[in-house]
Amino acid sequence: MAREAAFNLKAVIVLFLLMAVPATAADDELRAAAEALTTRADRELERRTAESLPAAARLYAEAVELWRQLGDAAAEARTGIKLGRLHEAQGEMQQALAADQSALEAARRCGDRRLEAETLLFVGMGHCWLGDEGQAIARFQEALELLRRHPDKGIEADVLFHLGVAYERLGEYQEALERYHQVLPRFRAAGNRHGEAAALNNLGTVAFEMGRFRESRDFYGQVVELRREMGDDVGQARALTHVAEVDNELGSSQRALKYLQRALTLVRAGGDRRAEANTLNNLGLTWLLVAEPRHAREPLEQALALSREVTAPRIEAFSLRLLGRMHAALGQPAAAVERFAQAVTANRAAGHLLGLADALAALASQRRELGELDAALEAMREALGVLESLRTRTTRHELRTSFFSSRRAAYKLYVDLLMAKHRSDPGGGHDAAALTVVECSRARTLLDRLAEAGVDLREGVDPELLRHERELARRLDAREQERLRLRTASESTARIEAEIADLLDEFHRVQGRIRYHSPRYAALAIPEPVDCEAIRGRLLDRDTVLLTYLLAEKRSFGWAVTRDRLASRELPPRVAIEDGALRLYELLTARNRSVEGETPAARRQRIARADAAVGVAARALGRLVLEPLADELDARRLAVVGDGLLQIVPFAALPLPGSEEPLITRYEVVHLPSASALAVLRQRRARRPRATRELAVVADPVFRETEPRRTGEPKPSTEVDAERGFRPLGAGNPARLGRLRFSRLEAERIAALIPPGQATTFLDLAATKANILDPELGRYRLLHFATHALIDENHPELTALALSHFDERGEPQPGFLRLHEIYRLRLAAEVVTLSACETALGKPVDGEGLIGLVRGFFHAGADRVVASLWSVQDKATAELMPRFYRAMLVEGHRPAAALRQAQISLRTNPRVSAPYFWAPFVFQGEWR
Repeated sequence: MAREAAFNLKAVIVLFLLMAVPATAADDELRAAAEALTTRADRELERRTAESLPAAARLYAEAVELWRQLGDAAAEARTGIKLGRLHEAQGEMQQALAADQSALEAARRCGDRRLEAETLLFVGMGHCWLGDEGQAIARFQEALELLRRHPDKGIEADVLFHLGVAYERLGEYQEALERYHQVLPRFRAAGNRHGEAAALNNLGTVAFEMGRFRESRDFYGQVVELRREMGDDVGQARALTHVAEVDNELGSSQRALKYLQRALTLVRAGGDRRAEANTLNNLGLTWLLVAEPRHAREPLEQALALSREVTAPRIEAFSLRLLGRMHAALGQPAAAVERFAQAVTANRAAGHLLGLADALAALASQRRELGELDAALEAMREALGVLESLRTRTTRHELRTSFFSSRRAAYKLYVDLLMAKHRSDPGGGHDAAALTVVECSRARTLLDRLAEAGVDLREGVDPELLRHERELARRLDAREQERLRLRTASESTARIEAEIADLLDEFHRVQGRIRYHSPRYAALAIPEPVDCEAIRGRLLDRDTVLLTYLLAEKRSFGWAVTRDRLASRELPPRVAIEDGALRLYELLTARNRSVEGETPAARRQRIARADAAVGVAARALGRLVLEPLADELDARRLAVVGDGLLQIVPFAALPLPGSEEPLITRYEVVHLPSASALAVLRQRRARRPRATRELAVVADPVFRETEPRRTGEPKPSTEVDAERGFRPLGAGNPARLGRLRFSRLEAERIAALIPPGQATTFLDLAATKANILDPELGRYRLLHFATHALIDENHPELTALALSHFDERGEPQPGFLRLHEIYRLRLAAEVVTLSACETALGKPVDGEGLIGLVRGFFHAGADRVVASLWSVQDKATAELMPRFYRAMLVEGHRPAAALRQAQISLRTNPRVSAPYFWAPFVFQGEWR
């Protein structure tokens, strides 16, 4: 009040003195005083110290008042904008918004529409910071409308950027990304380094919130460097805080501590109290992550107090949640519950949905510690509702996948709570509810993709956008082939890797925009996961037991489901099960490893030891995941929905409980990405046109320029037996494609089982990408690919089948059928067989599963896919596959039973009786 009175008295004295002079002279004196005040305020602002910033604010406020008395509305508005920015820099958001709203009134009085648009920008920013994103978006849209009539590219770029901020805060991540990517090149072209840094920073923030942590760290690293070059210490401090956030997620908390301590020094020197509060929060979080909760108390309590001083509701909510974590770590569950409940309220008030979901999950966890199981379950139901609403706010599949993966812990917690409730109330149906939640947590992006299958999403979309998509696909293929040709790591390799990453990001953005603007996509109904009742009533028959697993840190769970009953069991922690799965996989694939300097005799001895140890490892894993459910396996078929590393285990090779014999001797074994995926496959099959031809086989493509077949000389291959695959494990690992001499024999034997005129073989120069992309392929009931596969876990979209690198005239052509192209196929295939290496593998994503070729062919229209879990020997595969097709086409077995018969038959041959030879191929999809 004293400061306010002093200011008013000073204004009265100035007016009294000016009354004694002529009006023109008085105006000149007043203008000079206003200009002097503004100049002094600018100087104080440049100093950017804790003392100079409040002084600058007082000077700007005095100048605004003088400009208002002069009637110079433009100067009043511009100075008011400066005052607003100063309050913003100090974290005083209410004062900033008040200054900007006054400036907006002045801008409208002066009639300068560009100035009005600029002021609307700042008013919108104020609403956004204070949690009213709806008002913010309305002001930004108003500004853009003015700028359409009165163009100003600089202001327009700023408005678009902050429109992205508002969308981001609402959880509309795709809308936000579109704006940031739209303005980044504009800022760069205009030399606006502050704008460039801000856009990069927010791209990092969205990547972080979507669970793409390494991508986020790259963006933030660029911001740190930019801010350092600009001499912007406060901006650098903010960016360092973000880098530390990512490092905490990546498990580098000690490094994060160093960044945060440096950031805190810089931000305090700059007087940005909002940024200081955020840095203190992250410092407290880091102390919690390094198991030093007592060290976390001081920074977190300081952050809470600061966030309230500067009216930063989201930072306040984060402080409250972290204080709850601190109390939990100190063994104080009641205090933790109190703080978490406050965090829930604060996030709800701030409209921060991600923060709300995290706070609810934390509250649920602590309520369980207090024995309040029902309250914990209620909190988790709300948390999952929030996450489900956020998941579908982008049309970009890779963003949905990473977001869901980063939040799967919440689903696991809910399952754990339900299973705890089941233990105290076995008849309450809580284990069935838990199974339903497991379905909600699994392969959701696959369900989304299956909903799109057979729908022309590009119909009605801007042709220029479609042209851009095709051009990006062409450039991606060219860069990837260039990368594969490099034989050693080099600067060229790193450059091409960076180009591929940039092209893929743009490719994803374009595909997201195609879905966003597609009338057909807008009309799609997103499939809902099936519940336990639907699994038992609609999906299962009396011959089938569904085995579903969920691996978690403290305890895992398994469910055995039949039409008549549901059984559930608690299993060991994730690490115990995955260690067993990995041990078994390594022993099964011992033949595929090369040991430097190993002699042939030593190699034979190593493989013999591995073969002998396979049985022990398989029994050990079986004790963990099968024996607890052994009483429920009374059927002739097992449908397995694995989790984590269980997805790379051929369950058919695990021993029967209490026996040395593998499961395959008693059961058909089918693998599924989820029960819900099977439900969607069945629904789609009922609507799909029937195939009109029987079989298409693709085999023995031409890979090398020196290959005699390229010039029409079909000479027999003299190459040694090869493995059907290659895996580019990074720079310096060339992909060298050798001819698969037995794949031709395999194709001919399979085709001979089909009546004349009903089979087509694409061999040699006919095994081309053009022939596979031809719509005619959609007429075949059975598709068989016998070739190499390229598995790219870094960029699964570039995973591919290798086809002929030359057309039927011998001219070079693109030779890889990539996953993003497989998604575009329209097939009527009942069975697709991928007779190549590791075709059942892909990029492992928690909750989504293995993203690779199998997913692509399911999306393309296949009901069933037969694929391999490891690199397979060409000759053994050429023996297995004709047996599989004979059992299916001649003996009349259903596909799943036919594969079992073929594997049992191969297993009886002493030369290939080891599981390495017969067990790699697994059956996925529809067993009926």
